[in-house]
Amino acid sequence: MRLFFTTIALLYSTYLIQAQNQGFTLHCKLTGFAEGTTFYLDDLSSGMGQLMDSVVIKNEQLNFKGHLPEGIRKVWLRTKDFSDYKSFWLENNNILFVAAKGKFRQAEIQGSETHKIEEAFFSQLAVFDQKVDSLESLRRKDTSKYNRNLLKQQIISWNEAKKEKQVIFVQNNPQTIVSSSILNIWCTTWGRDLTKKLYDKLSPQIQNTIYGKHVKAYIELNKDIKIGDPFVDFSQEDLNGQRVNLSDYQGKIVLLDFWASWCGPCRMDNPRLLKMYQDYHDKGFEILGVALDTRKEHLEKAVRQDQLPWTNVSDYLGDKNRAALIYGITGIPDNFLIDQNGKIIAKSIRGDILAAKLKELFP
Repeated sequence: MRLFFTTIALLYSTYLIQAQNQGFTLHCKLTGFAEGTTFYLDDLSSGMGQLMDSVVIKNEQLNFKGHLPEGIRKVWLRTKDFSDYKSFWLENNNILFVAAKGKFRQAEIQGSETHKIEEAFFSQLAVFDQKVDSLESLRRKDTSKYNRNLLKQQIISWNEAKKEKQVIFVQNNPQTIVSSSILNIWCTTWGRDLTKKLYDKLSPQIQNTIYGKHVKAYIELNKDIKIGDPFVDFSQEDLNGQRVNLSDYQGKIVLLDFWASWCGPCRMDNPRLLKMYQDYHDKGFEILGVALDTRKEHLEKAVRQDQLPWTNVSDYLGDKNRAALIYGITGIPDNFLIDQNGKIIAKSIRGDILAAKLKELFP
């Protein structure tokens, strides 16, 4: 068995080396689009699309050519308005992409072994997603508290089964970038211990991919901060480009608020937070917002629209924000309440619960 996996590893390494030495040709056969329609190829390795190239369709065909230094990269092919788009793994190889207008999700992709691996695995996960969607639909319609709780437990059970299948895939496939991609998506949800266990099983080459590096950063930065622990300091820039440290707020009660301009529940919370800030700021209450945004102009617009007077900082790395990794943020909105002595006294409190806690602290 050891010889088998060693042989597979050598073959995969040889394939990657060969792929890195040649470029890619992405040949697209697209039907239903007007002559002259522009298509865009975006790099998704950083989480947000960065334009690689654009080509105009002619006679229902177009070609992209280039070279990927790492040999493999997650990309999407899209129209300008995103009415049609498809993400897939591009490799330094001859890739064929066949699709029809309005049916990009059913696109046929040939020549990318990595995409083939991911597509086969994701098709196995589809049954879990379909079951959860069905149960969620029933739960929204059911008025019985007992039935809703029962459905909730079933949803949790199916999500756990999906997680187990993903964990097994990562354990059994340490030589594919698909494993590091999955781990990168779920690391903050699965927690530091499981993430480290799975990361350690990845091959050195896969650990060194952009996704592996993101996972490593999470493992190294996450401090598993609990109520009663001292705060962990960090520094990021505010909207004026000035460095702001969490330690700058020592001696005051601080709500460390994790949010983003694109987060609907976060934006809905802001008016209530603004009222609390106005009520207690003169008594020593501060808010430091950490935005999980990727573009400064989006954050500036949200702060302006919501009329937020407190400082907001970001490193514009999205859900890989370094402060969010330190504090183990798995979803937003989320927060930590820190007392005058720098101790965490509450976390994940919102609405009436937060208001009651502030009233207790500022009688």
